[in-house]
Amino acid sequence: MKKKLIICLMLALIILLTILICIIMIEKGAEKMNDDDIIREAELQKVKNPVSYFTIAKCIEKYRNNGQNTRIYYLLAENYKRENNITIDNVLSKISPISENATIKEMYESEQENEISYYVVYFSENNEYAGGLIVVQDEESEVFAVYPNEFVEENNFQTIENINNIENQIQKIPKNAYNTYNYLYLSNEEIVQRYIENFHEKLITNIEDAYSLLDERCKQDKFETLDKFKKYADENETYWNNMEIKNVEVEPNEEFVEYTFQDNRNNEYYIKETYVMEYTINF
Repeated sequence: MKKKLIICLMLALIILLTILICIIMIEKGAEKMNDDDIIREAELQKVKNPVSYFTIAKCIEKYRNNGQNTRIYYLLAENYKRENNITIDNVLSKISPISENATIKEMYESEQENEISYYVVYFSENNEYAGGLIVVQDEESEVFAVYPNEFVEENNFQTIENINNIENQIQKIPKNAYNTYNYLYLSNEEIVQRYIENFHEKLITNIEDAYSLLDERCKQDKFETLDKFKKYADENETYWNNMEIKNVEVEPNEEFVEYTFQDNRNNEYYIKETYVMEYTINF
């Protein structure tokens, strides 16, 4: 009888310990899940999807390339206008434009579950920081809104730490005559053309920046010094002006996308894309 009692007590103890272990594991799992959620919400990722990148770039172009107070007013986020008492009449005195010569340096995204996506975009001019914008995309209605450079700088978005302060503030963007967009789908040939145009522009306006885009092997084999590359750029200006692209092939992998193509002289080119419009070139 005593032996049976001991066995029963041992079984009960084993069951109790098993239950306690299960509870601890569940709590640990919940804790880890919550931590992962916080990390996911806090992180912004550089844009890798060409459709997203070029669609947002088109929205930015729509916002930047005009001096019309009405258009800018209706492209600004509603809560930003309310909080800063912005009207159609005073918008141009309260919003400073990004320089016409500034180009997109980096674009980050933070996608939400309610079809609202946030894009933090930084600009540079002559290799210097030239401001930022936040574009909020309502994917369901295909409309967008903009937080201006003033908002980015006031909230220190240069450090990518304060995106959670505006996430989930916008549940829906009202549609108006100015804030609609269309998704921009580019072919591989058109994407390569964007890279070549970007590189060619740097050859003309910022040779140091163009040199920094050369693949290390290209530097070692052909352009060991910047002066040698400058000489090449001066001697081949007409060539780059008349370049035609053909036979584009794409090889994606987890770390980068490589575009291989030829020009009208059958020269081979290789562009390695780590993020959209962040690349190195070899030829």
